Amino acid sequence: MTQAALNEDRILPLQGGRNFRDLGGYETASGRKVKWGVLYRSGVMSGLTDQDHAYIKQLGIVQICDFRAIDERRSEPTNWQAMGVHHYASVDYDDIGTGDLRALFLKPDLNADHVRQAMMQLYVVMLDRFVPHYTDMFARLVQNKAPLAFNCSAGKDRTGIAAALILSALDVPRETILADYALSDKIVDFEAVYSSAAAAAKREPDKSKSHDFITHLPPEIRSPLLKSDPTYLEAALHEIDKRFGSIEDYMEEQLGVSAAHRTILHDHYLE
Repeated sequence: MTQAALNEDRILPLQGGRNFRDLGGYETASGRKVKWGVLYRSGVMSGLTDQDHAYIKQLGIVQICDFRAIDERRSEPTNWQAMGVHHYASVDYDDIGTGDLRALFLKPDLNADHVRQAMMQLYVVMLDRFVPHYTDMFARLVQNKAPLAFNCSAGKDRTGIAAALILSALDVPRETILADYALSDKIVDFEAVYSSAAAAAKREPDKSKSHDFITHLPPEIRSPLLKSDPTYLEAALHEIDKRFGSIEDYMEEQLGVSAAHRTILHDHYLE
């Protein structure tokens, strides 16, 4: 099977899904492969149709780990019961770190490169900001509470780091991890999503999501925020290497995922 076919197979055929895909099929450094149908990454699920819910129910997903903030979950709730999911996990917090981004947009000489640099810094911040979320997710995975899906809003940033950590724990090479991360750009036209949202906000301002400041940005400034640029994830991985020595040491020190736990994960999720 070609890589293109492999990527096409991992995208779930959902009418209202956003970036919902299977992490199966990736080859590890030892030649084993990630099992299909046990690990799913996704964006927001509030747009799923009844038909989508029925399809996901057939997949047997028992656990959803939602990385979104409180207001995100309230404005776009996940109907996890309709999917037959038994456990829905979230950790309350108010802001991912977009306060710094909002301040950035007040700069009079703001350009796209400033935004790209800010995104790289945001990914570094998320390594600490989402320790409780990722710790909880790995604890569930070690306990084999799967099939498991994890998500944020776009399914590329908070979710992208989570996918990188899982694949790293399963001994998938870094170049494959970066390719999986970049795949979001090929699956979702985020600019079209936000352009549509911006047009809707102009028509009915009272019904727009006032907290979603991205909608109101000029397209040229918004573009770097919407990209799955591998340099963003690379910034986080480089920070891990610099501060902890390796991603395995980061997972053990920060997330409680030991070498023994990684062996358990290999048994559960590799074939």
